[in-house]
Amino acid sequence: MLKEAHFAVKITDVIGFVCPNTSGSLAIVLKHLSDNGVFIEYMYSFANGDVATVVIRPTDLEACDKILAEKKVELMADSDLYQL
Repeated sequence: MLKEAHFAVKITDVIGFVCPNTSGSLAIVLKHLSDNGVFIEYMYSFANGDVATVVIRPTDLEACDKILAEKKVELMADSDLYQL
């Protein structure tokens, strides 16, 4: 639909997760990634009450997914992302 309207469109894989909506909680997650050589190309975040929803495009999707799982960061399902 967007291409038909002459918009430039590209599908990009991202990772979504939630963290507490408190000072420093996102910094902790990003530090885990940075310490392991995974950097963020871009990021979107949304506060919703006590939680923050974060969508990132990491430089290494597989490594990012592994690190977030090891650190027990709550990942979002595709269906959760579509509801944002």
